[in-house]
Amino acid sequence: MSQKKIVSLFFLLFGFSLIFAGVQEYKILSSSYNPLFTITPDNEIRGMLIVGIATAVSGFVGLLRKKVIEL
Repeated sequence: MSQKKIVSLFFLLFGFSLIFAGVQEYKILSSSYNPLFTITPDNEIRGMLIVGIATAVSGFVGLLRKKVIEL
């Protein structure tokens, strides 16, 4: 397995783990949300989800890149 494939696979797994962590944080936040507190970590959760999706997509594209070029 080439080094580019290993890095792409790492990006894919890291992206999925960020997405999973973001979803878990969202579930925890929504279950224990108290409207008396005005500061919420919504931006952090959105950031985790956006970076996770972007990382997973880049890893997926990196794994399929050679196949797309050959077609």
